[in-house]
Amino acid sequence: MNCNNYHPQELFKAFFRNGCITMLIAGAVVCMLTACERELMTEEAPISEAASDTTTTGKKNVGQLTIVTRAAGDQETVSYPVMVYVLNRNGKCVYTQTINQSEESVSTQLTSGTYQVLAIAGATGDKYALPSQDDVTAESVITLKEGSQHADLMTASGQVKIGRNLQNTLTLSFERKVMQIGQITLSDIPAEATDVSVELWPLYGSLQLNGEYSDEDATGSAEIKLTRQADGTWQHINGPFLLPSSGKASLTVNMTLGGVTSSYTFNTNLTLQANSRINITGNYTGDAGMFALSAVFTGAVWGEDTDITFSFGESGSQGDDGNNNDDGNNSSDTAPAKGTWYKDCYVFLSETNGNSTTVTLVHKNEIDIDATGKTEAEVKAEIEASLPSFNINGITGWRLPNETEAAQFPSVAMATSEVAEHGGTPMNNSEHYYYETSNNLFAFMQVGFSNNLGRSYTYGQHFRPVTTITFNK
Repeated sequence: MNCNNYHPQELFKAFFRNGCITMLIAGAVVCMLTACERELMTEEAPISEAASDTTTTGKKNVGQLTIVTRAAGDQETVSYPVMVYVLNRNGKCVYTQTINQSEESVSTQLTSGTYQVLAIAGATGDKYALPSQDDVTAESVITLKEGSQHADLMTASGQVKIGRNLQNTLTLSFERKVMQIGQITLSDIPAEATDVSVELWPLYGSLQLNGEYSDEDATGSAEIKLTRQADGTWQHINGPFLLPSSGKASLTVNMTLGGVTSSYTFNTNLTLQANSRINITGNYTGDAGMFALSAVFTGAVWGEDTDITFSFGESGSQGDDGNNNDDGNNSSDTAPAKGTWYKDCYVFLSETNGNSTTVTLVHKNEIDIDATGKTEAEVKAEIEASLPSFNINGITGWRLPNETEAAQFPSVAMATSEVAEHGGTPMNNSEHYYYETSNNLFAFMQVGFSNNLGRSYTYGQHFRPVTTITFNK
């Protein structure tokens, strides 16, 4: 296409391919197309409420905006429908539109100013209670209607500054906000069993429009019913989409024999993340009256498979949730005390429950990952790629600290020469470190050895990972 043959005010175009939607607003023409875009002609854009202002000369004080929305992964496609909300600097929604299929486009005009653009994909009105234009905010909660199951939810957000008669481009990258049960298979179940199910908890119950999960509804659960197969196994394939766990996940198996239902629970040390696919396989050993289960979590968040293996019966449950190390996740060794060093890693949290103690370790080393000019997804990818390099003395399972851990980070201990004595690098308490909450990346700073949480990931400069190990008495 020769761009010289077209005037910027003549055409409105939309491009789509492989999950990418390009919306040209207020007549902007984009002539450089990526490989995943193809052209569609649309009518002239309507003028939104935000574009009704005029200058002192009587001319509309409007700017031109291009919004590009795409799935985060190369192999992903955007879920439909997509709800788009545009909020002004006062938090008022000045424009909203639904895109029902890939061939549709959205066009509008906006007055000069700063706007927040929010989008949620896959949330249909028959399944979800969606906010209206009059009452929507960035924190509006998207909740399931009674009797409905989650769809493949994705969200995207961004800010843009509109200038008069200027063309602006904003790219929104959708991130999946749900995990999915891929397959559950239990074998050697007694023939007289009449009902078998697996339950996961605690799970988030609702999602905010800005992509955060609602803490007010964070104790939910999901029970997946299994069906007896011809070969005698109990199975569930292509299971439901679920919001991730709000803390360390627990698994419960329910089996009904002779009208009596027995439940067996195992508490893991893993927080189940969005964009993960979960496969669970298990075997019932009737002589011992116990199950042996294993679960495999795959997806972009994990980077590699993480196995959860546990057995349970009348005498209790025990197992391994994937934090493999020399001691095993359930070591019989004596747990190291808080404030001590364990295999060149510092113990900064310790929690005892019954006969087991779970300790949280922080690594003696860190890497520099400057967020300047990088998207959140790019920074996360660098962090994920670095994780195997932190494996030390048989200790693996390294990850980003969560918000609770960041708030209790051992700033004093990790900034002293004691770290160097263990061959590590002291922390720089005047710079920002990364942590993760609700699957989003943030940064904190140890100024004066007191945490400053909630900074944007764009402040981030360093990554120092943590891991957890459980010791059984």
